[in-house]
Amino acid sequence: MAKASERVEARTKLLKYDHAMLDELLEITTEWNDLAEGEWLSWLHDWEQVMLQDVPKLREYSVAGELTSSQEASYRRLLQRIEANRDLIERFGLTMPRIPVET
Repeated sequence: MAKASERVEARTKLLKYDHAMLDELLEITTEWNDLAEGEWLSWLHDWEQVMLQDVPKLREYSVAGELTSSQEASYRRLLQRIEANRDLIERFGLTMPRIPVET
């Protein structure tokens, strides 16, 4: 079983990665038509992993009270950023998480 400190570190890394994907969203959508198919598919795969696996897993941790206070704040910011970019996400036909993102 993973130590508590290892779980905290893993969740912090997950949150950083998920925020980085949202950081890339604006950049990638401005370059959308110029991307090579392989690059586009790779990014799309990463995006779907974040939206369909990472965000729901973070929600489970949040509901179970397993996030630190800073992780919980980061998770809430992540949800706010997803909601703030909903129009862009939907315009490009990208996947939204299958959990409520309104905070």
